[in-house]
Amino acid sequence: MKKEIGIIIGVLVFITFILAPIDPDIIPIEARYVAAVTLLMAIFWVTEAVPLEVTALL
Repeated sequence: MKKEIGIIIGVLVFITFILAPIDPDIIPIEARYVAAVTLLMAIFWVTEAVPLEVTALL
């Protein structure tokens, strides 16, 4: 159950961060993508939703 919750939270945070209405002059689109993937990796790593080896490949 913990793994499923970690995956759901990770994906929701990823999508929310990608779709957040942030001014591109403040944070460029590419930086938002990098930050979103970093947050996804951190959530997957902390919750161990996927094996650590898979998280390292993200």
